[in-house]
Amino acid sequence: VETNIETVATELGDASEVLSGVYSGDSAPILFVIGDWPPGISGLLASRMVEIYGLPAFVGSHSLDGTVVVSARGIAGMQIGALLERCQSAVPGGLFEGYGGHAGAGGFRLDEHKLELARETLHEQARQSISLRVIGSQLTIDAQVSLEQMTFDAARQIEKLAPFGAGFPEPLFLCRGVRLAGMDRLGDGHHFRLTLRQRGARFPAIAFNGEDLSQLGSDAELDIVFHLQLDHWNGYLKPQLCIRDWRLTGT
Repeated sequence: VETNIETVATELGDASEVLSGVYSGDSAPILFVIGDWPPGISGLLASRMVEIYGLPAFVGSHSLDGTVVVSARGIAGMQIGALLERCQSAVPGGLFEGYGGHAGAGGFRLDEHKLELARETLHEQARQSISLRVIGSQLTIDAQVSLEQMTFDAARQIEKLAPFGAGFPEPLFLCRGVRLAGMDRLGDGHHFRLTLRQRGARFPAIAFNGEDLSQLGSDAELDIVFHLQLDHWNGYLKPQLCIRDWRLTGT
């Protein structure tokens, strides 16, 4: 999923740039992406895109029977099901071969020859029905913690709660005043392995699409939002932070 998210992010651009286009009126307030991934992960990709961009996301792939199957995830303040109803009614004879949804999620199937029509119709109906006041990525923090609390036992207890998904998200933590003690790029991609410290505690972390972090100087002080996970590698287990967002402390 993360590899495909990196591909999508490269195609769409930085979240701030995408949102700027929406606010200026140059872009519709939704994301619509079709790729070569298995249909079963389209919903996961849509959820991650909502988290990154703060926009309703429609993600699909081509099926062997000549149709396109799309999964959709919404944001607070808009209704995926209602938007699909508007699209279906806007096209004489209907747009979708099958569709359904509720407030937060939905999906549809259509003939691949109607793909561009679907894109145009979704953009038009989204412009008419989605208020710009409701867009923008938001994260819900479960607790504010210190690095010294992020122990192996804490990570093991969280792992026991899995699987996580819609309606039961992975716990998200906030830690303020963390120092950036080291950073290494992983391979040729945009992922980075970090070393963070706070008082006497030092902790490994990983940041996906962390190019902005790579511009910071050593010992920069950050407030970070992250998941606490167990890193399974080469037969060993160790706790690791998976960075979801960050800002310079005091900004």
